[in-house]
Amino acid sequence: MKECDRRHSYTATNNQVELQAMKNIKTVGAYKLFRYLCMWSNYKKPYALSSKDVMTVCHITKPTYLKAFKELEALGYLQQKEEGSNQYTFYQIPPEDEEEIIINPAPLPYEEEQGDRFSF
Repeated sequence: MKECDRRHSYTATNNQVELQAMKNIKTVGAYKLFRYLCMWSNYKKPYALSSKDVMTVCHITKPTYLKAFKELEALGYLQQKEEGSNQYTFYQIPPEDEEEIIINPAPLPYEEEQGDRFSF
């Protein structure tokens, strides 16, 4: 098993962001694209999105990629910078959903607190 360290990168995303995305995003392809964008938005700004790279990494077809892109755009995760532009801003939390996210929530009902750990 690989360790999470400087040689083996990892992505940290707020749990509430993930829960909100799982609630909002309806298709697997769109959720894969969301996770891909979360992964790379932590490293490169601005980031040139390659549809070929997304399709390869996420194991999705071009029609699935296009549908996923439109879904994330409709939900507010991707917002076009200006009319007619091919530049988009990616939001882990769509601006209109920001008030729904609680950054430090209480443990979820299925989590039983045990010191600094949770059992599932």
